[in-house]
Amino acid sequence: MTMEELVGNRLVFGIPGARITPDIIQHFKDTHCGGLILYRINFESPDQTRKLISDWKTPWSGDCWFAWTMKAAGWSCSGRA
Repeated sequence: MTMEELVGNRLVFGIPGARITPDIIQHFKDTHCGGLILYRINFESPDQTRKLISDWKTPWSGDCWFAWTMKAAGWSCSGRA
């Protein structure tokens, strides 16, 4: 693994909305980002959230982390994709 990949694997990024776009996927690949964190702005409905996670996981062949937080609701969760 290169130094760039080692550093990238420790990064966790958020996304600016409720949809995964090809540009977002490319950004994750380019930076070798190790995870995705979801915030309240990323949630619209349970079905949309399932699709968002599925759309994000589909391009990855390796392990990636995802986490979400809803501070207002008082809970958080994380896991492996």
